[in-house]
Amino acid sequence: VGFSATELLGCPRQYRLKKQYPYWEKPSGMYRMTFGSGYHAALSKYSAGIAEETLTWKFKLLGKSVLLVGTPDLIELRTDGWYITDYKVTGNPPFGRKVPICNHCDLEMYKGDDGLTCPNCGPLNPRSSAISRVYRPPQARSSHAEQVNLYALLIEKNATHLVAKYNLEETIAKNNLIPAGSFSGGQIAYLSQKAVVRCDVQLDRAESMALLKQRLSALLSDTLPPILDDADELWRCDFCAVRAHCEQLHGAPVGKPTKEI
Repeated sequence: VGFSATELLGCPRQYRLKKQYPYWEKPSGMYRMTFGSGYHAALSKYSAGIAEETLTWKFKLLGKSVLLVGTPDLIELRTDGWYITDYKVTGNPPFGRKVPICNHCDLEMYKGDDGLTCPNCGPLNPRSSAISRVYRPPQARSSHAEQVNLYALLIEKNATHLVAKYNLEETIAKNNLIPAGSFSGGQIAYLSQKAVVRCDVQLDRAESMALLKQRLSALLSDTLPPILDDADELWRCDFCAVRAHCEQLHGAPVGKPTKEI
């Protein structure tokens, strides 16, 4: 059974339903994908790193042979290890913002029914000296960060091949690097019509392995995976080609309406 890193990070229920029911994609969605493909085709010609290298990893899980495939947009071997860059074409990139912080607890506040509210102290007067505002830089979207982490696993499994193919032995020796274990980090570069927004991604191998097992278990299970309930992922339902089938089997609306009830 083969899966791409992108498929693993999508909706498992959608993946299964697309295998069982006929569907069609909206032309507007095809335009978005074609536009992104054009950007990636141009970026693949970048010569200062390893661009668009398809990596594979074959392993056993739940008694089945699984092939994981991924194509990082750009891999660089820096003096402190592998660095991964993934490009995303979007009209709505993440942005930095100022957030209210409770000076007593050092916790970010939220807008509650009674105004600005600290999770510990409760509602506070917006003009109170107990509140300060701190700039939060733009953050990579969770699924994009997870994708970079899955790419890190693929690089780890293909490190020896990459070093040999691109003649990187001298860089490895000079900087005392461990080919399969030295990582410098990663980033998502959001490409919009106005600007390029770069967001750092933290690499966590243990968390990535846990995510990989969780997603594969759902995809390989004999039962249909449940509907999405992560608020950050509900947007997927608005673009889902099998949403009607999903809602029919679920017996109720899915996506944002499920959170509004």
